[in-house]
Amino acid sequence: MTDKQKKLVQNIFAKIDDFPTLPTIYNQLNDSIANPLTSANDVASIITQDQASATKVLKVSNSALYGFVGRVTTINQAVVNIGFSEIKSIVLALSIINQFKDVKSSDALSMTDFWTYSLNVGTISRNIARQKGIENIEDYLVAGIIHGIGKLVFIRTIPELYFQLIQYARDNNQSLTSIENKVIGITHTSAAEYLAKKWKLPISLRKTFLALYNGFPEGRYHDLSAAVHLSMIYASMTGVGDSGDKRIPKLNKDIWDEMKLPDDFFTENSPIFEKELSDSVNILLKD
Repeated sequence: MTDKQKKLVQNIFAKIDDFPTLPTIYNQLNDSIANPLTSANDVASIITQDQASATKVLKVSNSALYGFVGRVTTINQAVVNIGFSEIKSIVLALSIINQFKDVKSSDALSMTDFWTYSLNVGTISRNIARQKGIENIEDYLVAGIIHGIGKLVFIRTIPELYFQLIQYARDNNQSLTSIENKVIGITHTSAAEYLAKKWKLPISLRKTFLALYNGFPEGRYHDLSAAVHLSMIYASMTGVGDSGDKRIPKLNKDIWDEMKLPDDFFTENSPIFEKELSDSVNILLKD
């Protein structure tokens, strides 16, 4: 890393240090759910303190994601039907989306398209977990949704330069991560991991940031990272939304072999992905 890159990275990390903390509602939920004596009423009372979050949690509860369409009328019902961990993951996703709502689009990248792509990765990841019979699938949706926040970190901290890099990568059909490394000295995955530490996100999510392009954090197979890795590739192939990177990520065949998904998994489930994505965009991205 050159001296110029070192100064740039130091500047980026210093600006990340100044990012606001996650909203109080998420931290309160985290603390409350960690207490084994916490009830559904306790969790519901925390959520209802934030009307915007409460409204969206109720809408998510009645979406195709959970199959309770039109049947959930109160936050308490939502908490009971969905579960504590899943509710916490929904609030985390909402909190992070809101943290970056002031990030502006450019000719190089539309924020609406970026979040649509991210939600696509999230809904696909969740369906992979469901297919695998994983009991605690709450991290899969949120991991997919926030997997690209490192790019948003760059847009917020070095907007002019980063939009130039996105455009350059597109125009020259090069990998965005390779351009990041050459110019900045680190990739968006490192920026995401640094922010994740500041926000004290769960270790499982932090591992995912480090393994987006190989699925093996620290050289070991990790279900969540593997699911997001495959979901990124399929989401890129669909052309729905925009990751900021023109090139489709390269498949790590070892991940495919480890996951043992049916050969027709993606084609058979594409109508489900599309429906869940449509619901997610309407609920999470629109006021």
